Amino acid sequence: MSIKILAIIYGIITGTILINNPMVINNSEISHLLDSVKSNVYSVKDGVYSVKDHTYSAKSNITKVEVKLKIIDPKKAAEPKAIEKKVVKERLTIEEKYINNLAPLSKTNYLIWVDKKNFNVNIFQAKGFEWRLEKKFPCSIGMSNTPTIEGMFEVGEKGYTFYPKTNPGIQCKYYTQISGNYLFHTVLMDLRGNIVDSRMREQISHGCIRLQVESAIYIYQNIPKRTKIIIIEILKSFSLILLSYMI
Repeated sequence: MSIKILAIIYGIITGTILINNPMVINNSEISHLLDSVKSNVYSVKDGVYSVKDHTYSAKSNITKVEVKLKIIDPKKAAEPKAIEKKVVKERLTIEEKYINNLAPLSKTNYLIWVDKKNFNVNIFQAKGFEWRLEKKFPCSIGMSNTPTIEGMFEVGEKGYTFYPKTNPGIQCKYYTQISGNYLFHTVLMDLRGNIVDSRMREQISHGCIRLQVESAIYIYQNIPKRTKIIIIEILKSFSLILLSYMI
C-alpha cells in the first residue's frame, strides 16, 4: 500500500492527514487520494471535501497538504440554521395609551371609543393584554341643544335603514344602536340613496353619531353586539371606570 493511502487511512482514524511532498498537491490529487480509499466524495468546492458523513477541509502550499477531518451529524448539517427574530414591540398610539390606561372591559374582542372633542370614532381590538387601534373614523355628533350622550354603553340592535321623524324625505342606513334612539348611522340620504349632507366633524345631529357610508358599514358588519362603547371627551370621573366593570 502506498504511503499516500496509508496517510489517508491514518488521517481518517486520527482526524488529521498530513502529506509531505516536494511538489504542489492540488485539489484533484486530494480528491483522487480520497477516492483511493473508496470514500465516495460527493462535494469538492473551495478546498472543502464532503465525504459521506464527514467534512474535510484542505489547505495546500509548496511542501505539504494538510487535510483536517471534522465529523458532523449529516441530519443537522442538512437543516438550515434558524434565524433569530428580534421581537420589537410596537409603540402605542395616543388613542391606545388613553384606552389602555382607562382599562375598560368589553364582552367581545372589540371596543369603541367616541372622542367627541376630536370628532373621531376609534375602533379597538384586543391583542394580548392590550387594546390596539384597528380603525379610526371621522364623525359628526349632536348639536349643543341635542347633544350626543356620554358614558359607557354596549352595542345593541342593528338595521339597514330608518327614516328620521325630524327629517321627512330623509333616510339613514346601516345603523348600530348605542342606547335607546342614539345610533351610529350613515350621513343623511334622500329616498333614492343620494347623499344630501356629508358634513363631518361638526355638531349637527339630533344626538346620533353620523359616519361616512363605508365607516357605518364597517361597524354594522364587523362589530358584534355587546361590544363596549365609550363616549366621552376625557376621563371626567372615576365612576366611569367602575361602570365599565359593571356593564
